[in-house]
Amino acid sequence: MQVTDYLGQYASTLANAAAGTASSAGAAPPGNVATQNLVSKLTELQAGTVFEGSINSIDGTKILLGLGNGQTISARLDAGMNFTLGQSVFFQVKSNDGSTIAIKPYADGQAFNPTIQKALDAAGMEMTKDTIDMVNRMMQEGMPIDKHSLAAMRQALVQNPQLSMQTAVMMSRLGIPVNDQMAAQFENYLNDRHEMLGQMEQVMDALPSVYAKAYAGTADLLQLNQQILTILNAGGEAVPDQGQVQDQQVPDQGQQAGQLNTNTVQPEQVKQPVVLFHEPDQAVTQPQAEQHDPKAGQVQPEAAKDAQAEEPAKLSQLLNRHHISELENQLKELFPKAGQLKLNTQLTAKEFLEELSRQLLEQHKSSGFDKSALNKLFSGREYHTLLKDVMEQEWTVKPQDLKTEHKIEELYQKLDRQMSQIEQLARQTGMDTSQLSQSASQVRDNIEFMHQINQAYTYVQIPLKLANQNAHSDLYVYTNKRSLRKREGELSAFLHLELENLGTTDVSVKMLDKNVTTKFYLEDDAAYDLIEANLPKLQERIMKLGYTCSIGIEKREEKVDFVKDFLQKGQPSKAAAKGMVQRYSFDVRA
Repeated sequence: MQVTDYLGQYASTLANAAAGTASSAGAAPPGNVATQNLVSKLTELQAGTVFEGSINSIDGTKILLGLGNGQTISARLDAGMNFTLGQSVFFQVKSNDGSTIAIKPYADGQAFNPTIQKALDAAGMEMTKDTIDMVNRMMQEGMPIDKHSLAAMRQALVQNPQLSMQTAVMMSRLGIPVNDQMAAQFENYLNDRHEMLGQMEQVMDALPSVYAKAYAGTADLLQLNQQILTILNAGGEAVPDQGQVQDQQVPDQGQQAGQLNTNTVQPEQVKQPVVLFHEPDQAVTQPQAEQHDPKAGQVQPEAAKDAQAEEPAKLSQLLNRHHISELENQLKELFPKAGQLKLNTQLTAKEFLEELSRQLLEQHKSSGFDKSALNKLFSGREYHTLLKDVMEQEWTVKPQDLKTEHKIEELYQKLDRQMSQIEQLARQTGMDTSQLSQSASQVRDNIEFMHQINQAYTYVQIPLKLANQNAHSDLYVYTNKRSLRKREGELSAFLHLELENLGTTDVSVKMLDKNVTTKFYLEDDAAYDLIEANLPKLQERIMKLGYTCSIGIEKREEKVDFVKDFLQKGQPSKAAAKGMVQRYSFDVRA
């Protein structure tokens, strides 16, 4: 569409006509000020500028546009453009060479909404594509469009030019700080790429690489190893200072003939002896505590059986025969006194690493050992496998532990502390720009993102430790926070799981008092059959807890955008939002 022949005539008569309109009609309405100023400088309009006009007449390919100050201009329609008489439309300047102005309908010729113009006028902002989109998006999200709200949003967009309008507005509506770190997490969340478990596994894979960064002798390697174990086993205690390992006092335990062990007394409990090596014909088993019901005071065989199955894996389960033999040889290079003794494969990874670290420190203080042998141990696949198992035990949660109040909160607090210390360790070893440091930082950003979004919604990612795999899960609680605190009304939640055998599995749960309704949504027939075969077991367990239960299964053909559905919870429906906007739409000429 072009404004051509009438431009000079319009420019020469504009001032007198505008003055006449103002004197007859009184002061111009505030909503038209920006348009009048815009039109008074028609020849100076820049490409991209947006203004409003109403269709006063249509004659073939020519139309007469009415502007906000009562003036009219003529324009020629390009092919394919259709308007109706009286329609109010936003127009955008395509180009302006001083004699010819090319314009086009803005936003596909959508009906003009004076609320947007009034809001921009009140905020002192020009009407451009970006500002109109900003106000329109804020209205769609149910946000206020007062002067201060628009100024704050505009500032956020200017400070973060790389962010999309939609992302910035949605983050502001949810109360999430608009910055690069939070935006990256939020966009991952919107695009279903927000698995914290994946970020944690990257840390697990990268952490052992820091051993290669120990530049000096055995003392540095031992100190580095002690720092890592302190981070993992102390739940976030401070990383030891330089030189702490050399000055650490190790109790004289006294060794039994042919064995390396410890019998340290810990506060509030006596720790059972941990034996690294034993005689070839001597079977070593770690003492197991009986499982008691604290209320009944009697041993529960079923509970004991379940507890035993949930224990951390032993070395014999984590390493095959070849790797156990290789680890045994590595240790015997460091501890020649071990002779023909056999490695105790009934230790957990955590027990093994703690006891090994203690004995390495003791050996270093007494007689020392060759650095190459120590390097071989710390760089070996076997040691890394055990170290990763400890990280998995620390950073994931078992399903049965979810019954413990504040379990997830405590996990996140621990993760945040430990990832911060891993970042510190990466800086100490010159790996502050490595994958390790970046992954640890992403885990912390993800935790902070969940903290922010939980100010508005109840949502949490749960890194699950299952029998043969780690699994990512998302828990969405649709019930409002007030009802949750009061434990009243219906609880509605949605659990999203990514599992190796079942694939994407979604579970809808609704609970009112003791009545539970559960529905599984699965993506293939094999998963459907597996869940269906085990439904009676699940139903029986739920009923034993005192609930009545109804369970259904559905094969889901199309993936549901539950993230979008969750974010729209509590927001006006599309129809309602549309009506809210149209409520303020009226013909400016009326």
